Amino acid sequence: MSFSNLLKQLKKKLRRKRRLLSLGALLLAAGVTASASASVLDQTGFIGDRSASRSVAVWAAVPGKAERERIADEANKRALETMRQETDRRMGYHQKRYVCGEELAELGRMDAEQAEAYQREHPGTVLMLGDKGELYFVEDIEDLSEQCKETAYFGIDRNSNLSLFDGLPAREQVIRTFFQLNVEHLKSSLPSETINQLYSGIRVSDIEEYNSVISTFSDFAVAAGKE
Repeated sequence: MSFSNLLKQLKKKLRRKRRLLSLGALLLAAGVTASASASVLDQTGFIGDRSASRSVAVWAAVPGKAERERIADEANKRALETMRQETDRRMGYHQKRYVCGEELAELGRMDAEQAEAYQREHPGTVLMLGDKGELYFVEDIEDLSEQCKETAYFGIDRNSNLSLFDGLPAREQVIRTFFQLNVEHLKSSLPSETINQLYSGIRVSDIEEYNSVISTFSDFAVAAGKE
């Protein structure tokens, strides 16, 4: 079964489980007033919104677009000012930093004028000067690199963390670790097929699948389970 189909089934099971929890809460509150019943429903509904609340908190900590542009503009000006005071040209690189993966393209030696012209042609980049005289045009891209699209797998590492691997999890080549999973809660809540696929490796080939995996399994994070 493909991951997308498995994910759809998983989300259906989670929604069904939440409906059962809501029904149980209503039965327990049958002898209580209507206002008390409404309170129970509100609390049950909040369970499904915890991951969304965490996402909002994370985004709230990130500077706004205008602030990011201001910081980038200042960095570009400082780099160009430094280069204008130099006589030697710097080796230039276009560095693409993806959510998963990185690509580096050599541009050749550049002076301040050439660097400024290249930056105008690629306005999404930020100029950074390396310790060894390099010049980097850094571009952050909200996507997976081509290599990650071919080789990235989600799985569980030795410490029960949801991690992203270069290749199958059995190779233990961890790219990034996200959060620790409540394995007992996971096994008691999900079908064995989902558990087996998570241990053997869930292949992701685009940013939508990448985000879907993190969002789905965040419900089983240890921190979430303790709330």
